[in-house]
Amino acid sequence: MNKHTALRTMVATALLCAQPLAAQIIQPPDADTLRLRPQIPEPPAVNFDYDVDTLCRPGQSHALAARWNLTGAASPVATTLTVLMPNGDTQKKRSLRTTGTEIFEVDAPFGANATMVLDAEDANGAPLYSILTANLPACESGPVADDFDSLPPPPFDPPITGTPESDPNEVDVLHVSGSPNGPVPTRIVAAAGTGSGARLYSYHIDPALQVSQLFESDSFAGLDVKLEKLEGGEEFTVESPGFISGHRREGDLWLRSWNLLPDGKFLELSTRGYGSNANVEVQAYAIATRVLPNGNYQIVTPIRTQWDTLRTITWEVDDASGNVVGRMDSGDWGNPGPSTELTIANLNDDLYVVSYRNDNSDLTQQYWSVSNGGDPSLSGGAVSGLNLRGDGAVVREVQDVLDLPITTDDFITPLIDSNGDLMVHTWETRQTGFDEGTIIYTPFEISDNSRDEDPNGYGIDILPEPNLASSATDAIRALLTDGMVEDFYGVGQGELYREFPLFEPISVHIASVTKNMTLLIAVDAIESGTASLNDQIVINAEEASIGGSQMGLIEGETQTLETLLYGMMLRSGNDASAAIARHLGGTYANFEALMGLWASNLNLNDTFYGPTSPTSGAAAGGGVSTPQDQVTLWMEAIQHPLFVEIASAKTFDDCGIAPGGGVKCWFITKLGDSGYVGLEGWKGGNGGMWVNGYSDDGGRFCTGNGCLVAQATRMDRPMIVGLQQTGNRWNAADDLFDYGFRMQFTPDHRGDEESGGLIDDFALDAVTDGIGITVDIDGFNQELKVCSWNLFADGGQIDQRECDSREVKGLAGGTHRAVRNRVDGAFLSSLSADGDYWTGHAEGGNLMRLNLWRVGRKD
Repeated sequence: MNKHTALRTMVATALLCAQPLAAQIIQPPDADTLRLRPQIPEPPAVNFDYDVDTLCRPGQSHALAARWNLTGAASPVATTLTVLMPNGDTQKKRSLRTTGTEIFEVDAPFGANATMVLDAEDANGAPLYSILTANLPACESGPVADDFDSLPPPPFDPPITGTPESDPNEVDVLHVSGSPNGPVPTRIVAAAGTGSGARLYSYHIDPALQVSQLFESDSFAGLDVKLEKLEGGEEFTVESPGFISGHRREGDLWLRSWNLLPDGKFLELSTRGYGSNANVEVQAYAIATRVLPNGNYQIVTPIRTQWDTLRTITWEVDDASGNVVGRMDSGDWGNPGPSTELTIANLNDDLYVVSYRNDNSDLTQQYWSVSNGGDPSLSGGAVSGLNLRGDGAVVREVQDVLDLPITTDDFITPLIDSNGDLMVHTWETRQTGFDEGTIIYTPFEISDNSRDEDPNGYGIDILPEPNLASSATDAIRALLTDGMVEDFYGVGQGELYREFPLFEPISVHIASVTKNMTLLIAVDAIESGTASLNDQIVINAEEASIGGSQMGLIEGETQTLETLLYGMMLRSGNDASAAIARHLGGTYANFEALMGLWASNLNLNDTFYGPTSPTSGAAAGGGVSTPQDQVTLWMEAIQHPLFVEIASAKTFDDCGIAPGGGVKCWFITKLGDSGYVGLEGWKGGNGGMWVNGYSDDGGRFCTGNGCLVAQATRMDRPMIVGLQQTGNRWNAADDLFDYGFRMQFTPDHRGDEESGGLIDDFALDAVTDGIGITVDIDGFNQELKVCSWNLFADGGQIDQRECDSREVKGLAGGTHRAVRNRVDGAFLSSLSADGDYWTGHAEGGNLMRLNLWRVGRKD
């Protein structure tokens, strides 16, 4: 028996955390250190097999394992094994057996060298010994660069571990390129495996959605085959890779890059492995990809090890040659459940999210930032996340979960909950801190499909609606607008909620919300060059004595226009507003006329800025309007970066000149908002200045801090609230924000369909936004079935079109199989939403249920 074979059989069941030992015969150590017998040639009749390896134990210590086998030796045999420890101590174990294994515990978590000696003598006095050095690699977790890039490729022929030929029990499917009516032919790749071997199959879909099988690959050994597209691999060239496949075999994870030739034949480009070369047994994995700035492809594969820990492994695929290179190993992290599967999605640039079921059966979501060079960095996460407002945790029990991206950094999770039901949750990714230069992210749950009170209709019906009148006067006016929809479709088209009293004047006071117009006019003047942030303005007596809220300016004080603008918005300073009006308009009356002209040009037909006493109040709080007019004004204003900067600022400090000379400094803080997550800018109003023709005609003032225009952005979607007469503006605004984000980001169930027949496993992908593809193993005939589907998210239609069924022949059976797919899904591009999706899940054990969803409506 070869001396390397026996020990590898023994260590296959242990966790290996570093490279296998390269055993090397060396000269005996110093006699004072370790007594050795003189080397005597072993008798020809005696065969001696001996090996040593190093294992990592829990707790990050080593175990040296030695196995020996003496054949032809005369019994009895006296065997002594000695280890010279890194600190100079020795350990000895003795045996009278001709074969055996001994384990030595070595406390060297950061690596070292050890020497092992076997000293044996049989009944004839034949002395036998061997000396080997053991290089103990570090057992502490940490990045390992390129260390797993040396595994040889696996054999193509599957081993015969069961019957010579077996039925398939696992599948995956991938749309590689093209569309039925496009210039590039549609190419689909399906994978089928038996738990021992697997094979790839290529398909074509014609304009009638007829599915035609083209070619099949050679078989290869392994199970748990997964397919992932390499974005940008649309062109059929021999050199450029189109997709990557992964599979597990004997504890190793193998990645292969492939090109699919125009005729559907497969061309394997490169193969790399990870597992035993890093002393790890891979028991589950997932794959995500992104395109690097150099045009190559980054591959990230979270894995679950045999000790129920997780690791994040990174790779790179060369765009020109398809060569797969191992990059980095994160080391151990996480607390996965013993049999959890993993899912990963690339969210944006270098940010990925990994989700799994932890050891308490709870959904756990972790963020990873992976540099262009492949260095993975854990960047936050949660079990399961924070609620919409961020003031409490939400924890979801799961059986299985899938990550699918939606907006810039956000994602949805179709999951099978603890009851076996499909649920779809929407998660926002928010930056919540920094740790040694690394951004820390936390998932916030925006909503889930259980909030839709009309799950079989098109659109979201969330009940109850906000009850704003509970803390307000009966004259409340409220508007909630989706800023994205309003901007795209026009004034009034983004409305999600409106409340307006009967038998009341249309236009009523907006108080200091008026200052939004003052700021907009100032910003326009600065942008056009007629004014500058550095303009010096001397405060006069009328401005210093104006009533209402004040910045606190005194007569004769000199401040820049910039300081006054911040004082106006952060402190709601009427004194600053008046000074700005005089500076930009020449007179207060001229500025009041300028405000009216802007209102006319913006079609603010129900807005009026009127004369007050003093007349400078028109720029401060002398205005009447409606929520819609103020939302329209706000949407125009936020097109100007300087407006956004000032309206969203929380603090400002600068110095001017005190009356008579000297320095007069201001440190200004904006107070009074609710701290709503995603709040970007706001201006409130309380009371209001007298406006001729309105205030004396029963027009209501902004009583009880009742007026507000505010914007909050979540999931890349701005929501704008316009409020008048609420009595408690922030309670009302926060309730409206909650309602708006849930209205737009509660997954809208658009339709469902049962696939028909029993299945053993299934997978799906999207070809276009209106065409899907499924693959499954027919539970009756054990055939591989690939089907095309018509998808129409607007009308909720899922219609099966054509299928191709065939036997999978020539694959050996295995004693293992991949875990059945419980949930799968794909993103469908859409003009009507941030994302349409179609999902499939195993229902009732052997049925596949397909569903259409809409998330982030744009209409």
